[in-house]
Amino acid sequence: MHTFLLIPAILASLATTLPTSDTAQKGSRIFPSHTDTAQKGPGVYMSSEPFWGFRETKGTWQWIEITPGKCQELTDFDKVISSFGPDKGVQCLLYDQHSCKGKQLEIFYPGYADMSWNGWDNRVSSFTCSSS
Repeated sequence: MHTFLLIPAILASLATTLPTSDTAQKGSRIFPSHTDTAQKGPGVYMSSEPFWGFRETKGTWQWIEITPGKCQELTDFDKVISSFGPDKGVQCLLYDQHSCKGKQLEIFYPGYADMSWNGWDNRVSSFTCSSS
């Protein structure tokens, strides 16, 4: 009898922990997929969890349209990126300091699903990209 009373409580708690666009941090635009058809130009996809947020079920993820050659400062994602992937035809330099300074990592499509293998997990503070 007690088991049946726990099931609705468990389901209610799960519903409040799933990421949605309503629970996104300010500045985080959550898209259903990194291939969202609403995208207008070249961009990059990033997640605060490895493996693209385990297929967008954990953490925060975001697609950002880039302006080629412009330094992109990270705010909500500063030093929390675990997955990073430029769109096809986009090549980026990731930096471990703001203002596109410090040590850098070159990255291109499809990017890295797990940044820990190369020592760049939770390290990126800014980036710049170019497109072909």
